[in-house]
Amino acid sequence: VTLEKTVNGKKEDTVAIGDTVSYVVTATTPVYEGYPVVSDAFVDEGLPLYELKDTLDTGLTYKEGSMTVTISGVDNPRAWTEGSTRWDYKFVKTTASGHDVLTVTLNPLFVLNHQGATVTLNYEAVINENVSVCADYGNKNKVVLTYSNNPEVVTDSKTLEDETTVYSFSFGLHKLDGAKDVLLDGAKFSVYAADPATGAAPLTFTYAFDESGYKVSYDYDPEGTVTEFTTTKDTLLFFLGLNEGTYYLKETAAPEGYALLADPAVVTVTAIKDADGKYTGACRITVSNATVLTENELGSKTVVDGAITFSGYGTAAEDNTADTLDVGDYEDVNVIVRNYKGITLPETGSTEALLVAVLMWIENMAYLIGSDELLVLGGGALPT
Repeated sequence: VTLEKTVNGKKEDTVAIGDTVSYVVTATTPVYEGYPVVSDAFVDEGLPLYELKDTLDTGLTYKEGSMTVTISGVDNPRAWTEGSTRWDYKFVKTTASGHDVLTVTLNPLFVLNHQGATVTLNYEAVINENVSVCADYGNKNKVVLTYSNNPEVVTDSKTLEDETTVYSFSFGLHKLDGAKDVLLDGAKFSVYAADPATGAAPLTFTYAFDESGYKVSYDYDPEGTVTEFTTTKDTLLFFLGLNEGTYYLKETAAPEGYALLADPAVVTVTAIKDADGKYTGACRITVSNATVLTENELGSKTVVDGAITFSGYGTAAEDNTADTLDVGDYEDVNVIVRNYKGITLPETGSTEALLVAVLMWIENMAYLIGSDELLVLGGGALPT
């Protein structure tokens, strides 16, 4: 007797909310030595038992109507329906504690008459808003095969198990004053999966709330309606349920008095694999035109410009000299985009207003370079 399960043709994969994933379960029926002839005596007791029970993680929703059952040597296996007396298999979908549970049971007479047959289940599931992100345990989907070892003894059964895992990712966004690293209100952003300069449409999201009704994050949602996000001084923008890939954070409106970013911040999310080629649940965040901050469970923070990699549980990556950090379980990854105060010429051409704007710019540049010296503008000088 054998059992194997795959997701999208593999044992593991990376996904985003809204993705449809394909599962295949392949198993074989037992061969009972000395039982070539069907005996109603034990079949009437529900033996031999052959049951496949597939439990989806809470981040996965069974796609209704997608289950198909094929059995080698049988052209059209008969599915059980209410009141039917002749059937080959029975499929039932239930839900327990947020988990969809899919159970396929073979008719005992069918098992005895099709010993050594191959049973294949094909079905689909959709990634939902409960998907775990940046987690080493991922989102598992386990199938358990229970079958009679002795077709005449109720208590003599065996089990086999197999599972697949899918992983999803996230990142947060802070908006800071470029000179003083003060959180800013009023910056508006949209997130793209392609360079917005190409005419790509922004990704859509749905608000996620905690138990008190406080807006805590944005779940990626292909059918969502939220495409623009506004920063505040008290919170960060947190985007959940993304697949690995490259994302563009385009500033659509800058805070009052600040210059609009000329180019999007580019964030690349790459899933990390171990030496055996298996996903770890961690990801590498690489940014341009931005900075990355991580805060681990102990409150330790790291800020590096450029491409950054964070290791799980606050451990720095070995290749930290290349400005890379790996993001693992129990860490928040926040992309920081800075605005610098801009100079706006008033329509009236007020000299006083222009001077204030220029002095404000000089003050911020002095803060950046840590200098109390004279700053030269256009060949002239202004005293500090």
